[in-house]
Amino acid sequence: MKILTLSPVPLYPIRSGLELRIYNLLRPLCDRHEISLLSFAPEIEPSPEELEHLHDLFDKVKIVKLEETVPDTLPLIKRIPSWISPSSITFGPGSQSKKMQNSLDCLLEGNNYDLIFVASAFVLNYVLNCKTLPIVFDAIDDTSLLFRREINQQSSLANKLRATKDWLIVRQTEKKLYSRFNEIVLTSPTDAAIMRSLCPRSNITVIPNGVNANSYNEKFQITEKPTLIFTGVMNYGPNIKAMTFFCHSVLPLIEKQIPEIELAIVGRNPSEELIALGKSSDRITVMGTVDDLKPYIGSAWVYICPLITGAGIKNKVLEAWSSEIPIVATSLSCEGINVAPDEDILVADTPVQFAEAVIKLLMDRKYAAKLAQAGRKKVLKQYDWESKAQALEQLFERAIKQFRRY
Repeated sequence: MKILTLSPVPLYPIRSGLELRIYNLLRPLCDRHEISLLSFAPEIEPSPEELEHLHDLFDKVKIVKLEETVPDTLPLIKRIPSWISPSSITFGPGSQSKKMQNSLDCLLEGNNYDLIFVASAFVLNYVLNCKTLPIVFDAIDDTSLLFRREINQQSSLANKLRATKDWLIVRQTEKKLYSRFNEIVLTSPTDAAIMRSLCPRSNITVIPNGVNANSYNEKFQITEKPTLIFTGVMNYGPNIKAMTFFCHSVLPLIEKQIPEIELAIVGRNPSEELIALGKSSDRITVMGTVDDLKPYIGSAWVYICPLITGAGIKNKVLEAWSSEIPIVATSLSCEGINVAPDEDILVADTPVQFAEAVIKLLMDRKYAAKLAQAGRKKVLKQYDWESKAQALEQLFERAIKQFRRY
């Protein structure tokens, strides 16, 4: 197959969940098919070595620099919270780039592609009117679900009404735009169910994220003091809310029984709120960007995932399982993942439940090790990237056959 991938970022180096997903889905397929990449230039310019890797991997690579000034799209963009990732929303300055549209048109004219693979809604506008090729659109997660959950996080009636209005706009936008595509991919059954209700005529396929579990084989010495860890992009709203909830409502309960407890918040671009949390207590360390997360995850006593809003599958859980570290997570954190509560993960949703679960794992290290080993076995068996890439490959083949049939 000859495939053109349209992405908001060059996919390598991996700095976000979008890059992690799309890169690992396509990497095995690049050995078997001719796959080209068209993307915007990232904020951090790739090094010569990183660009060389992209050119070695893909058949063709075209990186477009976003114009400094582009027309605004819709008033909604001004009301969308800043933490909504551009990878999961149709609006944004990058959705109306003339340079990108011209680059896409040139590639389509000069190459006999079999299919276009659209990696996220951020670049969806460029193929809305394409009728000459089949398109597979990886929405990754359902943005309207994320907006709907934000309604419950608002404390005042005015904010609830505002959040409800934004949710309805996003929901209607998804219904109007996404329904144009025959093949839509999502990471979790929860997101897929909502998408099926919005786009009943589209084929909705669930392809969960995977993890390179074998890259987590190295063992690390656990910290001397009992340490909890949470990782992610730390200017992302759901991560900020998770840590705010945990530090204010859960951590004090744990400290009462385990005064020496420590919490490491590790990930790039920590927000002002999280930096303030780190300064508020000697027990909380906000580390920001690190070269490699594995030593930090692997040396912790317990991985916590107290997400209370968000959508899609959570790679945090898969990474902690791969590191063979016991996990305590909220129900929302486990969406789209085949968890077995009390066997390979502890699930807790209230502050008291979450604190009790963490304390249990800190006090009963034998049970914690058993839980961690079960998680490691599951991720090796069910969440390798190769099987996810094969599912995407089969979807590509089906989409091409159906398009040619009609």
